[in-house]
Amino acid sequence: MINKSRVAAAPGNVVGDGVYYLGRPWRNFARVVFQNTELSKVVNSAGWAIWNVGDDRTNETYFGEFANRGPGAQGQRASFAKKIGSPIAIETVLGADYATAKYVDRKYLK
Repeated sequence: MINKSRVAAAPGNVVGDGVYYLGRPWRNFARVVFQNTELSKVVNSAGWAIWNVGDDRTNETYFGEFANRGPGAQGQRASFAKKIGSPIAIETVLGADYATAKYVDRKYLK
């Protein structure tokens, strides 16, 4: 889950409009959510991309968005993407014990 972030080109880099995607499934059961995030014009209007033509790998994925803003949040999203009606809680992604779990790097939690 990407929450309260900004997706843009790194300072000093020149990136064309719509060059980047939020993600693409590299296998079934991939799950990614962007929420409350500023998406700059570098994000493609489809938002998400398939793996390869003829091997899209989207039948068991969950790619969602909630309350994103900016020019990269606009446009017709990929057919397998979901518009979420409410925010996803961090416990849903990391588990109820995420605050003390060894697999969580707490310096990235805000």
